[in-house]
Amino acid sequence: MAQTAAPPEVVLPDLKPRVPETQAQAGQSELDIASAVISAAKGVTTVQEAPSIITIITADEIKSRGFRFIGQVLTTVPGYYHIEAVGNQVESPLVRGTQQAALYLRDGVSLFDPVLNIPVLSRAVPLETIKRVEVVTGPGGVLWGANSFLGVINIITKDAEDVNGLELSAGYGTGPGDPNAARAYALFGKTFFKDRLKVLLHASFESFRGPQYTRPALLAGSPAPQPAGPVFFGLTPAQTANDRSWFVDLDGKINWGPLTLYFQVPFGTINKSLGFSTNAVSADPVPGTQTIDPLSRRNPWNFYDRYVVLEYRRRFANDRLGINAKGFYINLNRDISPRVFPSSPAIPRGLTFQVSDFDVQRFGATFDIDYSGPFRWNRILAGVEAFNESTSQAQTTFLAPAPERLPLVCPRTETTVVPGCPLPFLFAADRTVVGLFFVDQIRLRDRLIIDGGIRYQQGFGGRHYAPPRLEAEAQGPIGSYRPQVLGQGSLVAQLHPGYHLKLTWSQGFRPPVFNNLVANGSAVAFAGNPNLRVERSQAFQGELNARVLRGVGNIRELQLRLDYSYTLLENVIVVQNSRYQNAGARSLHSVEFLGKLYLTGDHAITLGYTFLTGRSRDSGRLRNFPNHWFTIGAVFNVITGRLDVNANLNVFGSFEDPNIYPVNLFTLPGGQQVTVGRFTDLTLDRLPAAAVLQLGARAQIIKQHLSGSVQLYNVLNQRYYYPDGFYDLTPTTDTQPTPAPGFSMFVSLTYRP
Repeated sequence: MAQTAAPPEVVLPDLKPRVPETQAQAGQSELDIASAVISAAKGVTTVQEAPSIITIITADEIKSRGFRFIGQVLTTVPGYYHIEAVGNQVESPLVRGTQQAALYLRDGVSLFDPVLNIPVLSRAVPLETIKRVEVVTGPGGVLWGANSFLGVINIITKDAEDVNGLELSAGYGTGPGDPNAARAYALFGKTFFKDRLKVLLHASFESFRGPQYTRPALLAGSPAPQPAGPVFFGLTPAQTANDRSWFVDLDGKINWGPLTLYFQVPFGTINKSLGFSTNAVSADPVPGTQTIDPLSRRNPWNFYDRYVVLEYRRRFANDRLGINAKGFYINLNRDISPRVFPSSPAIPRGLTFQVSDFDVQRFGATFDIDYSGPFRWNRILAGVEAFNESTSQAQTTFLAPAPERLPLVCPRTETTVVPGCPLPFLFAADRTVVGLFFVDQIRLRDRLIIDGGIRYQQGFGGRHYAPPRLEAEAQGPIGSYRPQVLGQGSLVAQLHPGYHLKLTWSQGFRPPVFNNLVANGSAVAFAGNPNLRVERSQAFQGELNARVLRGVGNIRELQLRLDYSYTLLENVIVVQNSRYQNAGARSLHSVEFLGKLYLTGDHAITLGYTFLTGRSRDSGRLRNFPNHWFTIGAVFNVITGRLDVNANLNVFGSFEDPNIYPVNLFTLPGGQQVTVGRFTDLTLDRLPAAAVLQLGARAQIIKQHLSGSVQLYNVLNQRYYYPDGFYDLTPTTDTQPTPAPGFSMFVSLTYRP
């Protein structure tokens, strides 16, 4: 694309990007393929010319760098910072310091959670099925609509020809960061009937305990939605001792001509080791007995996305006209039984509640069309989407202790409290969404690309069963939102062969999820607000990128990217007075750098850096994330075709975390001494910088048939902490810093017949 001469085509699976003749040198074609991207333009372009800031992570890079979880993959993207929140119960990337701000796609289909906005970006994502991860940094609202607030994460899965046979793998690992973890998978891909039928099937099983921690022994506090109150801690630290977790994932892809069927059906139980207020889920005996309460080991957060998608994709008119149509049904399993407080003299048998009847689903269709003129200098892209997303009324039941001992509004008969204190967790709601977009791209003499687009989208509230108070308060149908008109524009200029300058402006929005709108403030939840406004985002970005030194000496290619962004957020939803509210505007300044050096002999070195600062109108300077962090990765082929070694180093700067500091000694009835942190005992803990090192090696034991891998994670056993994405200055859900996992190791063998 960097040359003025008409370039030849390099055929990818279902993609046809153009690559210059000067880039078709031996050993370079895979770099050209890795540079092709579809998420930024809903059509094939390159990372250098895409009208957005794009990062590509390929399957080869994931494998060679020894990543096990999708969070480790996303940490390599400048501007992205993988964290865990509400203890370690919720995993989600911070995007430019903003929680739950990226739209999660799988093969271009949204897996957004319309109830809680908790994406399944956890160890439940099987990395062996990933062909590439395309990450957009910045709003992507025109192309992808709602919830591409500050980014898009599109996981593109492998095709049958990428596997071309059977692949079996099994592994085991341990260490305090991930003790006694075992995982196995089978992956099969084959083409039939002269490549007309393509079949990819995958199954995996994993069993693990999860990271283990020693934490201050939280005994009791003020759970949501109660106002902040005293928090009681024991004098002896508590060790996590949760039940084992397990899950199974079944998924695949079947192609027949222009039709593709995608499906995924995971299931299992995942017990988190940390709960609310980052307390340890422990196996303490019931006070006064020698028996272990079986509830004390359980803290399941079973978040899975199950879906079936049928796609029709075809090109006409000598490749100038393309059609892509999808119909989909998605069931988002959200099954939780959180352990709020462990067993203690303060609350015998602790406090656990179960949320049942959680039925969350989305179904609908998208239709996209693109057309290039006869001279291919103008490309028009347009699309329409319509879908319905809904949740049933979810019920909260308290498993222990007896509800009459708790300060809750429990249903009663004439004389007694109803057992289990059943209460609605949130009320049923749904909405139907319609969106239209149009984008026009003009290419002037292969040196200047002008891109602009617009989107209209609106949500129409449907059935809901909110209580009369919410019904009376709502100013319109609950779940609906006003028409959103978004724009984007970009200018991409080739400064010199291999060098490009991008200037972009883009907008995004994030409508309130159902939990924000209709959560029951009389249960263990912050109260819903049916009149929340839509959150809006826009970013002004500039990027300079280069692909240089191709084939110079031992250098295959050097890829460089430097960008600056000024981002504005409006109507950010926060919790105030135990209820969801719209807060003031936020502004963010970020500088991001990414460099990748590819050497002959399959060696590679990467460097990523992020500078980030921001202010909020309601809380001043944002202090809950580092101002600087960087990642370094290296892969060296020590013995050609036989042995690779890899290293990854993540260095995170310091930041501040609002917490409750227990300073008072108190004696409970029965004589147990505890420390008490009052809601006025607030502190901004300054959490230190950390250097997290990973080392590993991969070996071909029997060439092309048997390979092995050994990976060591957090080799320095750094005891570091995650940023608080919610930045609640009067903390209720996270009253102590949230720790990150310590050292662990994992050994695996992979066999291909």
